[in-house]
Parts: sequence; C-alpha cells; structure tokens
Amino acid sequence: SELATIFDIGFSQSKGTIAGQVTYSGGTAVPNVDVFVRRNDLSGNESQFKSLYFSGGESNTKWYMGKERELELFNRNDFSIQMYVRPDATTSNPGSKGIFDIFYHLEVFLEAQTDNTYKVRLKCSSETGATSNFKIPASKYTQLNVVRRGSKVHLIVVNDQNPDSIFLETLSVTLTKDTMCNFGSISSVYEDGTDPSKITLPKRLGYYVRFGYGFQGNLDELRYWNKGLTDSEILNNYNRILTGNEENLKAYWQFDEGLTTRLFDCSRTN
Repeated sequence: SELATIFDIGFSQSKGTIAGQVTYSGGTAVPNVDVFVRRNDLSGNESQFKSLYFSGGESNTKWYMGKERELELFNRNDFSIQMYVRPDATTSNPGSKGIFDIFYHLEVFLEAQTDNTYKVRLKCSSETGATSNFKIPASKYTQLNVVRRGSKVHLIVVNDQNPDSIFLETLSVTLTKDTMCNFGSISSVYEDGTDPSKITLPKRLGYYVRFGYGFQGNLDELRYWNKGLTDSEILNNYNRILTGNEENLKAYWQFDEGLTTRLFDCSRTN
C-alpha cells in the first residue's frame, strides 16, 4: 500500500437476532425504535468495519506477483475482480481517475460528471475502450465487477439505488485479434487456435495489479475469483460478507484489521 490509509467507513452485514422491548419509564412500549449495536471493546467512535481510503495523487495499493503468477491469474484464464467503491464528491475527483489496472493493459476509470456522479470507463490497451451510459453516485458504496469470460471482458455494476428493483448494468469489450486486451504480448484469442500455455509477457520492472491510482475515496471488500462469475453469482454475493471458503475464491481482502502497511487475505482456498 502506497499512501492509502485505513478508514472507519466500511462494508458491514447484519448478523444475529435482537429481541426485546424498549419502554418508557412508565412501562409503555416505544414505537418505531431504531437499535444501534456495536462491540463493547471499541474506543470512542471507532468502527468495527473499515475500508481502504485513497487520498488522490500518488496513493494506490499494489498486489505484487511473479510473472508466471500473473499469467496464470489474468492472462491465460477467465477471472473476476470484485470491489466496493465509494468515490468522494466529483469536486475531489475531477476528470478521469483510476480504480483498477493490470500494468496499464486492462484499466477501469471513473469519469466525473456535473451532477456529482461518475460514468465508468473500461479500457483494453491504448486502442480499445468503452464508457458506460449508466452512472454511479458519489459518497455511496457501489459494487464494481471486472469479469473476463472467454473473449469478452465485462464491467458489471450492481444498481441497488432502489431496494425494490436491484439489477445489473454492464459494459463489455469484445476481444478480437485486432482489439485484444494487450496483456503483455498476447496477439490473438483462444478461438483462433492460440495455445494459452504459449502466452508470454515481456520483461518489465514489476508484475502487479494496482488499485486506486489517483482516486480519492474508499475501496472495500476486494475479491479475486479464478472464474468468470455469472450474473446470478454476482447478485447472490454482492451484498454479503463471504466466509472465505467459497469455491473459486482465491483472494479476499476485507480491510477490517485496522492496519496501514499490511493487508490480509481472508480466502481459505488460495
């Protein structure tokens, strides 16, 4: 993590049951009571659930890996990256800000709009990209999914602004021989006979996935799956905390440890 910090606003999920009655001193029940529950070992206004906060500029977090590991995780196979993002107001994120990139070859940006919302841009190499018609709000968590399924990369957003009508909004880029995501030296897709085991990467200074470069806001519940999640799988898991032993879940960062220099992987099948 480079200049990113842990912040006391994070994704949480209710668990358990609270039963009982709140009454006035005379014994009359109080109607429409909101109950706030928190651990009793927290100090002051400390939150039990935390997130990773990016302050703009050079702040970012990198997931380092070796060359062969990057080939396995992102170049030769389908994958899914899930994350909750909570961008600050657009006045703090003018223009286009990076959320996710694989060494500049596959990139996701937020593009500030005049109504304090963001459009999302999916970019594959310098030639290929698309910008969403849909928008995500500032100062509110939204789940973003980057999903590779064969010859397509999808950016999928869970729109839950109306709890009674939750749906997915999708932006896709088709990977062809001429518009292939430029993961290193890949020049063609599997359908044209390319042997995935022969795909290579050029020598460079590092092999990593980067999150939040230039972005100002929060990131939480970061997950990597070694499969292209289906729409139904995304909807089933988007608003709940995982156990860590889900099939195909290979990395899972919750950021709730409260540490600033190390982030712990909660997956159990890595």
